[in-house]
Amino acid sequence: MCMKKFGAFLLAGCLLCVGAQVLPEQNTVSITAKADGFDETISELFGLPTDSNGIRYSIHEDTSTGYDGYAVAVGATEAKEEITIPDGITLGGKQYVVTEIGAYTGQSFQSAETLTALHIGKNVKSISSNRFSNYSLLKEIEFPEGLETIEAGAFSGCGFETLTFPKSLTSVADTAFSNNKNLKSVEFPGGNDLVIGKGNTASSVFSGCSNLETIIMGEGVKALNPYAFTKLSGLKNIQLSPTLQTIGNSTFQNCTALEEIEIPASVETIGEHVFDGCSNLKTIKFNEGLKKINNYSFRNCGVEELTIPSTVETFSIDYADKLKTITFLGKDTTIGDIIYCNKALIVRGYEGSTAEKMAKYRGYTFEALDAEAPTEPTAEILLGDADQNGEVDILDVISINKAILGKENLSENGLKAIDFNGNEKPDSDEAMKVLKFIVGLIEDFNA
Repeated sequence: MCMKKFGAFLLAGCLLCVGAQVLPEQNTVSITAKADGFDETISELFGLPTDSNGIRYSIHEDTSTGYDGYAVAVGATEAKEEITIPDGITLGGKQYVVTEIGAYTGQSFQSAETLTALHIGKNVKSISSNRFSNYSLLKEIEFPEGLETIEAGAFSGCGFETLTFPKSLTSVADTAFSNNKNLKSVEFPGGNDLVIGKGNTASSVFSGCSNLETIIMGEGVKALNPYAFTKLSGLKNIQLSPTLQTIGNSTFQNCTALEEIEIPASVETIGEHVFDGCSNLKTIKFNEGLKKINNYSFRNCGVEELTIPSTVETFSIDYADKLKTITFLGKDTTIGDIIYCNKALIVRGYEGSTAEKMAKYRGYTFEALDAEAPTEPTAEILLGDADQNGEVDILDVISINKAILGKENLSENGLKAIDFNGNEKPDSDEAMKVLKFIVGLIEDFNA
C-alpha cells in the first residue's frame, strides 16, 4: 500500500516536471480596479507592463512621488488612430504616476501611419526626443498643464496646423516641431520662464515649417536661444513676450517674409545676425531698456530707418546697405564701426554726442536732433490703428496687449481706433479682432 502511494507521488512529480518544460513561466499581474485618472495594467509574457489601451511602460519605484513610484510610457502594442496616455497606472495593487513619454530600447508607438490624435495625461512633465517623429497624420494634441520640457525632434514631421502650449512649459528644444508643413500659427502663453530653443544647433524649433505665419507669446517667456526661429520663410506676424530678456544670435535670420517687429522694453540684449537676411523687414521698433545690440544684426536686412534708445550702451552694425537713417537718442552710446553701409547714410543725434563724432569720422551726413521740427499729429482715426502710426499691423496687436497688462497707455485716438465693443478700454477680444484683420481672416472690423 505504501509503495502504491509512493508511486503515485513520484508520477505526479514527473508530470509536474514535464509541465514545467512545456509551459513557459508567466509573469502574471492581476488586474486591479481602475482608480480615478489611473488605468488598470496587465502584463505580457516576457514583456513590459501594458495598460488596457495597449500602452507599454517602464516602472520605477519612488515613493517621493506621493505614489508607489512613477511610470514612463515607452511604446504601444499595436497601431492606433488615437492614443491616450493616462494620469497613472495600477500594477499589482500599486499605483504609479505617469510622468514621462520616454524612450526604451526596441519600443515604439507603432502608429506612424495611423495616429491622428494624442491625449496626454496631466502628470506628464516631459516628452523625449523623436518619440512621434514623422507621424504625418497627427493633427490633434492635448498638452497638459504641468508639461515642462519637449525635447529635440519630439514631433518633427507631424501634421499640426495650430499649436498652443501650456503655461507650465519651461523649455522646447531645437527641431522639436521641425518639418510640420501644415503649421500656420503657434501660441506660447508663457508663465514659467520659458526658454525657446537650446541654441546648440543651427536649426530652429520649427525648422522647415515654411507655412508658419504667426507666433504669439504671452507674459512669462524668458529667452529666445540662438536660432530659435531661423529660416521661417513664411513668418509674417510675431508678438514677442513683454517679459522677454534675451534674443540670441540668428534668432530671426532669413525670415524673409517678416516685415515689422517690436522689441519689448524687457529685452536687454540682441545677439549677432538676429535679423540677418530678413530682406523684407522694414520696421523695427526698439524700446527704452535695451542695452546692447550686437554686430551683423541688420546684415542683408531690408530696414531703412533705425532709432536707437537712449539706454543702449553699446551698438555695432555693418553690411546694412539698405539703411538710410539711424537716430541715436543717447549721447554717450559706445558705437562700434558702422561700415559697409549705405554711403549716403544719415546719422541723427545730439550735438557733441558719440553719434556726431562717429558720423564725421566715417564721412556720413550728421543731423542734430535739436534742429528737427516736431511732427504734427493727425486727427484722422484709422480703425485698428492702436499705436497711431497710420497703419494696421502687428505692432497694433502688441500695443493693445501691453495696454491690457498696464505696460503702455494708448492715446485717445488709439483707444477710439480699437474700441469695437464700446467699453472704452482695450481687451483681448479687440486684440484678437485686429490680429484676424491683419492675417486676413476678416475684412471688416464691423463683421
